[in-house]
Amino acid sequence: MIGDCGKSAADKPSPAFAELKKQLSEAGPNSAVIYLGDNIYEYGLPADSAPDRKEMERRMTTQLEPANGFQGKTIVIPGNHDWAQGKPEGYAARLREEQFVEKHLNQGNTYLPDDGCPGPFELPLNERITLLAYDSQWWLHAHEKPGKAEGCATDTDAEFIAAFKAALERNKDKQIIVAAHHPFHSYGAHGGHYHPKFHLFPLLMFKKNLWIPMPVLGSVAVWYRKYVGNIQDIPNKRYKALKTELEAAFSQYPGLIYVTGHDHNLQYLPIAGRHYIVSGSGSKSNYVGHGKKALYTDAGIGFGRLIFDENGKERLEFFVAEPEKTQTRFVKEW
Repeated sequence: MIGDCGKSAADKPSPAFAELKKQLSEAGPNSAVIYLGDNIYEYGLPADSAPDRKEMERRMTTQLEPANGFQGKTIVIPGNHDWAQGKPEGYAARLREEQFVEKHLNQGNTYLPDDGCPGPFELPLNERITLLAYDSQWWLHAHEKPGKAEGCATDTDAEFIAAFKAALERNKDKQIIVAAHHPFHSYGAHGGHYHPKFHLFPLLMFKKNLWIPMPVLGSVAVWYRKYVGNIQDIPNKRYKALKTELEAAFSQYPGLIYVTGHDHNLQYLPIAGRHYIVSGSGSKSNYVGHGKKALYTDAGIGFGRLIFDENGKERLEFFVAEPEKTQTRFVKEW
C-alpha cells in the first residue's frame, strides 16, 4: 500500500520505490500492490500538447516501474490531484491518467474504478479477501463528473451509498479491504494536526521555507483547518458527510480494513474493531501527531504492507525507506 507518489524528482527518485521494487519481485502471484492516489502533482496528467506533459508522464512511469513484471495484481486509485486538484478540468485529467496508466502497464484493468465512476469496484484478491476500491474525490468534486449517462451505476450521493452498502453485504463472509485516497481518521494536516511552528509561521502550510512570522493569523489558520477545513480536510462539511455515511456502513462489518493516502505519513489507527491505515508518504512526508486513537504514526518516506497467512492471521508492517537502508518500523498482528 503506497500513496502520494507523484512528487518524486527526476534526479532523486523516492527511496520508497527501490524498496517497493525489491518486495514486489519477491512477492509472487498471490499478492497485490495498491497505489493510493495523488499519482501526479499538482494537477494530474495534462493534455498531449501541454508543455509539461513529458514531465508528468515521467512522474507516473517512475512510480509504476516497480510493478513492471510484477506477478500479482496492480491497482491504481485516483486522488484529488489526479482530478486536477478539484479544478473544472478534473474529470478530463482523471480520464487521461487512467488511459495512460493502463496502456503503460499493459496488465489489463488496473486503474480503478473505471471511467471516473465512484465505484465501489469489487475485486476478489483470493477466495477469502475482497478489495472494494472507490474514488473518494468523485464525492468531493464540485464540477463535471460522470453518472449513469456515462455508464456509471450511480448518479447521486444516495445511490452511491446504497451501492456501497450492497457491496459490503455481498462480501460479509470475507475479509473486506476498502481502498481509497481520503482517510476518515488522521493525525496529519488533513485531520487538523499541525506542528506548533505553524501557529507562528502559517505560510509553511503552502510552501517550505516561507518563514514569515504571523503569530495571530497563524493560530487562526490552524484553527480553521482543524475545525472547519477546506474541501480536502476531514472536518469539512462535505468531506464529513462521506465519512459519516460510510462509517455507519462500516460499523456492521467488524475487522474491515480501510487503506488510504492523502496525508503524507504513515499511520495505523485501530478504531471500533476496524483497522484504519494511512500510507501516503510514497514521495513526500509531513508532520504527524500521535493521539490516543493511534497505535503507530511516522513521518518517514515509505509504505505499508498487509500479510494474510493460511491460518487467517493478519499482520501489518510499515517500511521507512532511506537512500542507504530501509527499516521495518512496526509490526502488528491480529
